[in-house]
Amino acid sequence: MTTIIIDDEIAAINVVKHYLKEDSEIIILGEADNGEDALILIRKLKPDLLFLDIQMPQMDGFELLQQLSQENFPIVIFTTAYDQYALKAFEFSALDYLLKPFTRDRFNAALEKAKHMFLAKDPNRDFKKLKKVLDYIQQQKKYYQRIPVKSNGKIQFIDVNDIIWVESQGKFCKLHLEKGFRVVNHGLGVLEKKLNPDKFIRTHKSYIIHLDFVEALSPHFHGEYFIFMRNGDKLKLSRGYKQQLEKLLNQY
Repeated sequence: MTTIIIDDEIAAINVVKHYLKEDSEIIILGEADNGEDALILIRKLKPDLLFLDIQMPQMDGFELLQQLSQENFPIVIFTTAYDQYALKAFEFSALDYLLKPFTRDRFNAALEKAKHMFLAKDPNRDFKKLKKVLDYIQQQKKYYQRIPVKSNGKIQFIDVNDIIWVESQGKFCKLHLEKGFRVVNHGLGVLEKKLNPDKFIRTHKSYIIHLDFVEALSPHFHGEYFIFMRNGDKLKLSRGYKQQLEKLLNQY
């Protein structure tokens, strides 16, 4: 079984090579530290297996796979440091992933799974499953996973899963978190388009709420509601956003 190792961190490539060193069933054909070189190697050498990093500059692991044809499509073991949305996709796919830093036992488990897939390989089946995962990931990539925020001369990245609600402040937005808040250089309309609508909904002209942090709803006057958030904040659901109430109620 042949393989190519692709990662923009040389140390990560060396870890995989070290773990493979004593496995006589695996032949390492080559390695690459970027997507462009990897694509050339894959098309030339046609490996059975890829160890593929997700986060790489210019061309990430997902974009690389989309450049490959169905013919001789390799088995893929992804490596990643933090792609939570990708990990969710892999949980219901036939693929596997290694979350950095991974142990030898976890590496061996992924490798054994790849070997079994290779012995009973149905290229069309593998390609279709991978295509399904890639389509899911591309859809998720349309939305923010983390939001860059300038703070004390540095750029801090806020995980969208930590945002309780978003408040409009003119050309800026205030992100309410469990511990304090952060201000971002986005208007509410712009930010609304970049947050996943399955999780974030507009309930007022001045704010967006994160559905996972809703504690309770209470009817108010003239078709309006109060929304009680987990951090104790009390927000209003305006009549103009009543259709969002149905979406909110469907979560419970």
